[in-house]
Amino acid sequence: MDAVVNTGLGTGSRDRDLVMLQQVRVQQQEIAAALESGGMGEEAVDMMAKLIRTSIKAAEAAGLRNAADFFPKMDEETIAKMKQRVAEQAGQEPPELQMQREKDAAELQMKQQKTQSDAALQQQKLQMETQIQREKMAMEAELKREQMGMEFRLRREQMMAELQLQRETRMAGAFSGGTGISPVQLGGDLG
Repeated sequence: MDAVVNTGLGTGSRDRDLVMLQQVRVQQQEIAAALESGGMGEEAVDMMAKLIRTSIKAAEAAGLRNAADFFPKMDEETIAKMKQRVAEQAGQEPPELQMQREKDAAELQMKQQKTQSDAALQQQKLQMETQIQREKMAMEAELKREQMGMEFRLRREQMMAELQLQRETRMAGAFSGGTGISPVQLGGDLG
């Protein structure tokens, strides 16, 4: 059976020791955080062992017996494993940077898709305009053919009417013996 004897020497108080140890622990945490954020992960792991020792001493100063039972043991093997993990993670990007990179990649992909869809839409629009222009030109050509056909038929009918009038005039002149009717000329303008 183990026995632990606490004796006070009267030179300090537990409260004062506890406050001092807590201040030291806060400073050690700040140093560890600064080391880690500065890319010095192995040094931050070394600070973990010191932090745990300080925490054990603070628990003892608070009056806890067997304070080491409340904290993980930081032997050389555990520290080496932690340093190895830190070294492995050092090759990886921090999660914030990785998330930002993924966000930027997603935005870039969205911009590319938008550009592609805009280009496809522009191409469809151009194709539709080209098709409309073709149809318009085809309709104009058809209208022009019909107009030319109608003009041709009108000219032909006009020429036939003039020929008929000329025949009738000749026949009338032959019967009347030259009454002074002027001859009809072919190919005149309408109206």
